[in-house]
Amino acid sequence: MAAVERLRSQLQERKVAASALPGIPSDGAARTLWEWARFPDVDWRMLQAAAPDIDAPEGVAETVLTDARYAVYVDRQEAEIARLKRDDAVIVPRGTTFSAIPGLSLEMAERLERAQPETLGQASRVRGISPAAVTALLAWIRRREAEAA
Repeated sequence: MAAVERLRSQLQERKVAASALPGIPSDGAARTLWEWARFPDVDWRMLQAAAPDIDAPEGVAETVLTDARYAVYVDRQEAEIARLKRDDAVIVPRGTTFSAIPGLSLEMAERLERAQPETLGQASRVRGISPAAVTALLAWIRRREAEAA
């Protein structure tokens, strides 16, 4: 793990132009080797050609290049998880008439009426409540908040 972290840091710190990478057309931008590693046509051999002083065992390099390629997706997932956690705490107004919420089926409204959830997180955990119903409830709450502001 220490070798992986060391190589990751080296790639994130070293900036090079496309002209330093064999076979990559230059767009005039200088990027870190970590950013270049995200490009599908860039491999470890190319990164070593751009920075010959950076070396790592094959397995370490492969791990770091895979991490770089998937970093955008992992970042997106982490942001989505953070958003879901924030939404989990959204308060469902007391006395909500769920049957009046656009996009909620009669069945979903009845289940929510019986459960009387206090937060969106509680609503999402009501047995049989679909993700679409939770989304409709969140949209309704957000619209209501916007109108009140």
